[in-house]
Amino acid sequence: MEWFGNKNPQLLKAGGTLCDIITKIVKNLGFKNKEVNIPKEWKVYKNNFIDLEPTNSNPIDDVWHYFQEDILQASYKDFFIDLGFYGEYLDNRKGFFKLVVAKGDFGKGELYEKYLSRSTEEVKEKLEFYFNLILSKSFENLSGLKYGEEENEEEYDVYSSINKTLRKLSDEDFEKLSSL
Repeated sequence: MEWFGNKNPQLLKAGGTLCDIITKIVKNLGFKNKEVNIPKEWKVYKNNFIDLEPTNSNPIDDVWHYFQEDILQASYKDFFIDLGFYGEYLDNRKGFFKLVVAKGDFGKGELYEKYLSRSTEEVKEKLEFYFNLILSKSFENLSGLKYGEEENEEEYDVYSSINKTLRKLSDEDFEKLSSL
């Protein structure tokens, strides 16, 4: 029996899939999704990007589940955008958002952006930039970092094909980023 999907009778009786129920709970707690302008051409698979900063003053037990690896996933043709929160949020609200913009699949395509931030507003701006840029014709001439080649995407914590940025963060850099 599938416990988290559409086939679970308890979830269906309670009001839908686990995702549906979590969405209802979020609305009841008063948290809303961050308003991100996503063009209609994009297919959104998941959007749990809540308008809540990691440094919020809510009790950590009430908000930790909004800061997880799977927050937003969308695709357009062969491109995808993936947003998650990484780090130990339960450990004093540490961690950061990681935005990945790529073409193809993880491991088989091209990486265009790997962006880290603790600000929902910065992430929103970057999301909207890429949602629109990918729809424009100018993006077709841009090449990204190919997965599996000499410059392995896993070696870099920050990457941008637009800004020509490749950067590996030190443990100290990660600690600063995770607890700003």
